[in-house]
Amino acid sequence: MKINNPMVKSGDRSAMALKLDYYSSVYKAVKKNKTPHEKHSLRFIKSEMSKMKAKLQPTLLKRIWYSRPGNAVRHFVSGNNMNFKVHKLNISRLQQDQVQDYNRQNLSAAIKNAGFTVSMEGVLNRMISQDLDKFHIRYSDVASGNAEFLLDFKKLPGSEVYYFEKFQASSRPSVDSLLNNTASVVHKEFSMLDKTRFTAREAANLVNGKAVCKLEDGKENWVYLDATKGMATGRLEAVNFNLEKELSKLPIQKWENLTYRSTVINTLKSGSSREINLQQNGSTIKYNVEAAPRQRTVKLTDRHNQIIPIGSVKQNSQTAKAKELVEKAETRKSNVVNLDSKTRVSL
Repeated sequence: MKINNPMVKSGDRSAMALKLDYYSSVYKAVKKNKTPHEKHSLRFIKSEMSKMKAKLQPTLLKRIWYSRPGNAVRHFVSGNNMNFKVHKLNISRLQQDQVQDYNRQNLSAAIKNAGFTVSMEGVLNRMISQDLDKFHIRYSDVASGNAEFLLDFKKLPGSEVYYFEKFQASSRPSVDSLLNNTASVVHKEFSMLDKTRFTAREAANLVNGKAVCKLEDGKENWVYLDATKGMATGRLEAVNFNLEKELSKLPIQKWENLTYRSTVINTLKSGSSREINLQQNGSTIKYNVEAAPRQRTVKLTDRHNQIIPIGSVKQNSQTAKAKELVEKAETRKSNVVNLDSKTRVSL
């Protein structure tokens, strides 16, 4: 109850009734064949049961009798003061360990769902155990080599539970830009509480000048980061763009395969590029393609990372199709029987 509902109040009646029922079951099961150590635990359980019954059915006398001063006096007089103190301390430690372990599992799942694939359980354990109000973890991996991340975690007020609040993505300059003194870094903060959320790969592509497609209210919007005029922190802007329409203009091999087509489109929608095979003049040529929604087109590059004009590819495609049509027409013509050249048969 405490783990799944960290904001529930300690005096919640439904939770207390469940706890009383559990303590009653434990008491009945153990009291018949109890060991010396279990006798001390049973005294503690019986005392806790009396307190819960008093809270579930309160009276003025019960409030006074089971108040904090009243409990202290009764436990001191009965000699159970140290016994009860040890039991409460052990239970508190056990609860804290369970809450932290469960919290770590939830945070790890949230991190993984956001696209951060490298395990961070070890550092999460260390940070959670420090009981800070908030903390952050730096993150980088080979899959997102063009960006670095800072993940922020915050504790829910009045609880021991942390949640994944936001992360910051920063572009990582290339070696060439550093050597040529043209390096610049773009930062952007992405909240995990927003209606529209971005994955690590999408964020990395955004801070590196790419656009990603997000579904908002059933409508696809292409989003890019406006980091013009030397702004270190970009601003998200949106533009409409029909990616599939532009891709269908290219002579892409296997484009009629729906699974392959969906894979290519989804990769480009995340802002990443994808290698494709284009049919040109009877030959197959490999290109990398990526979406360029601000220019209302797609961008093609060859294996040397040189930009290929889209017009030339479309023209070659049309030429190839025209040639194919001519060849088919010639084939049909050669298969036509010339009746005039045949000898007529008289019946």
